[in-house]
Amino acid sequence: MGAFRDFWLGPEQHNHLEVRVDEEGNPSPLILPPTPGALWAEVQPKEARRIGTVYRSISIISTMISQMDLQVYREGKLIKTPPVVANPIDEESQSSFVQQVIWSLALWGNAYVKVYGSPVSSVEVLDPDTVVVTRDEITGKTNYWLNGKLQPKGKIRHLKFERMPGELKGHGPLQGCAGELKAAQQLDKFQQTWFNTDGIPKGVLSSTQAVNAQQQKALVEAFEAFVKEHKNVLLPLGIKYETLATKPMELQYVEVAEANIRNIARIFGIPAANLLSAIEGTSMTYTNYEESNLQFLQNTLCRYMNEIEDFLSSLLPRSQKVQFNEEMLLRTSTEKLWSVNKLKTDIGYTSGDEMREAEGKNPLPKPVTPTEKVNPNKDNEDSGD
Repeated sequence: MGAFRDFWLGPEQHNHLEVRVDEEGNPSPLILPPTPGALWAEVQPKEARRIGTVYRSISIISTMISQMDLQVYREGKLIKTPPVVANPIDEESQSSFVQQVIWSLALWGNAYVKVYGSPVSSVEVLDPDTVVVTRDEITGKTNYWLNGKLQPKGKIRHLKFERMPGELKGHGPLQGCAGELKAAQQLDKFQQTWFNTDGIPKGVLSSTQAVNAQQQKALVEAFEAFVKEHKNVLLPLGIKYETLATKPMELQYVEVAEANIRNIARIFGIPAANLLSAIEGTSMTYTNYEESNLQFLQNTLCRYMNEIEDFLSSLLPRSQKVQFNEEMLLRTSTEKLWSVNKLKTDIGYTSGDEMREAEGKNPLPKPVTPTEKVNPNKDNEDSGD
């Protein structure tokens, strides 16, 4: 054990660790050293979300998924949504639960949900930094610790973005592409230094005459003091002032910033156009925008959606299944929608009355036949006979 702690913490630190136990006498994982991922990760999740492109990428994913309703099916038939699916978190909206899970999966690669009640009546999405996952080497049982306390079996549900063989935790975009995110973080720091520092001169004073250091200082101070009070300056004795133009480094910053945006968009699976970043040689029309949305759903959003659907389905009886209503995301133009509806009626897939009913409208009046127009009181005459 001493060699293990020496490797992680150094021999000068491990002797100061206090051995703690939980209420049942089991060693608390809070005394264990951090995992290799925590030590070697270039950008921590809560730091990464401060990077503008990262924040915007996750916000796009969260917004697009949370606007889709969750529906419940029993043996393929749509049923009324149970309360635990309609509002998983007590006194919060359904979209609030979806957003919290997505941010956890995108930043940490893991989402931990604490369930309450039997059967489950409400849930709580936990801060991933407060949860520790361990495995008993003898029984193979996975244990979850919340703030140093071992949680009862089944109390914590673990959602993972990507599952790796032999790994207790899931892997997300941050864990898979730490290098690109580190570059974006360093570029952000460079931007603040370059544009905010006072050490970069705004112009250069030059003279045709030889001046010493003391004269240079006096000349600069006099020039700055004069400029503060006057708009125009007449420089004597062959003195010239030249404003520093945009430097190649500044131009290179713009190019590198655009490259970083595209890299992060690739990491999170976001179409570059959604981040307002243009790619040379491409153009976005309405048609390929629709195709882009469909690809975005299939290649990116479904990974998050499937995890949420499986979790919520596990809270319901086995015959019931939770699914997102994807049609809300793939809404098409009015012209194209009417073309699709006409095709459905032409091949006999549906009728106009069925489509009106789906939209909450009453059926249209039945058309009047020519016979009814000639003798509209025929039914009354027959009944009188």
